Amino acid sequence: MEPLPDTSKTSVGRIGRVDSARRVFGADARAVLDRAAGHYQDPQPTEPATAATPPTSAETEQDTGCVANQGGSVTTDDAGNAAPANVESPAGVEVAIDLDREEHLRKYCPQIAVTVRQDVKDAVVALMLAVPYVTRRSDNSLLSHIYHYAAYMHAKEGRFDPNEHLTDRWIAQYFHDRRDEISLKSAATVRSALHRIRAGAGHTAKKRTFGRSKSLRPYSPTEWTNLRSRVTALNDQTLKEDLTLLLDLTGEAGLRSSEAVQAEGFWISEFLGVTLITVPDADGVVREVPVFGDAATRLLALKDTKGYLLTPGISQRTNVITRIRVRADRHPGLQGFRAIRARNTWLSALLTSAIPYSTVCFIAGIHPGNNTPTDLLGHIKAPAITTAIADVSAARPN
Repeated sequence: MEPLPDTSKTSVGRIGRVDSARRVFGADARAVLDRAAGHYQDPQPTEPATAATPPTSAETEQDTGCVANQGGSVTTDDAGNAAPANVESPAGVEVAIDLDREEHLRKYCPQIAVTVRQDVKDAVVALMLAVPYVTRRSDNSLLSHIYHYAAYMHAKEGRFDPNEHLTDRWIAQYFHDRRDEISLKSAATVRSALHRIRAGAGHTAKKRTFGRSKSLRPYSPTEWTNLRSRVTALNDQTLKEDLTLLLDLTGEAGLRSSEAVQAEGFWISEFLGVTLITVPDADGVVREVPVFGDAATRLLALKDTKGYLLTPGISQRTNVITRIRVRADRHPGLQGFRAIRARNTWLSALLTSAIPYSTVCFIAGIHPGNNTPTDLLGHIKAPAITTAIADVSAARPN
């Protein structure tokens, strides 16, 4: 066999200078591989150019440098199609074989008007070719998103120019205009796809960071008093009973919403004349919460109740609080009620009292790493210096 040509300095069409940092596709890939296998020789300056001559079957069997005899296995994508195989030539050129991707991109038929597809197809295909290949399924998903976006821009502007229309402003406008058609979850997926196509970033996902959701503001003493007064004055007896019990469980006993909807009669007991609610957590550990005042009397009367305390007629417990809140929103003064704010009101009262912090955490079910107490500090008024001195001196006697 003749020595392999040095492809690192060979120009092939639009490839330009080929080296180990360069990736080529399609016909260019075939040309580089043919040169690496010795099937094609660059014409000498004094010789006329001749077409490449395919090797005979005997030559193919003897030539171990052929692509078919390199011992590699053919990989397929999720749809069973042959995926581009990365083959390293003897000259160190990494060639990505993707012989039919562009053809597939051009034949893809989105669910948009045919005339619009013809107008935007060239721009869409050019964008997709800049995105590194992952799988045929991934290409189809990206094609669907970009074609619908291009159709939107075509309807708006009569054309689709990626340089002009794939901007943050236009993308935001796209989701605003289609807010009734695209759900929030789907919008995040489509937005990510458009950004990938615009950047040509392929399958490399950018790390997304989400701001931590802080605890909601507790009710002020005045707001809490007004809320309970409006619940007491309700004419809807069923809603009145549901809201009264919910406020007792969350705002007087400090149960979380997920705990309040699961509360049953056997959770309630009496110890040394004090009403207690025994609350199990996800790990099977229980905490006992003392309840006082009128709420304690109302809850103690329910200790023999069989089944759920709150809306026992609803077997699906996932939307109990939401149903109560929707019904409450119809009444003046109850709009925007949130059970978490009721629990935070109870918790803020404990944090600003002389109760040791560890005791508050134990009865509230606050574990290490929980940010609720520090979040609530932003809603608690700083004590006067005389109060601070008295509290500290009581805890740290001379």
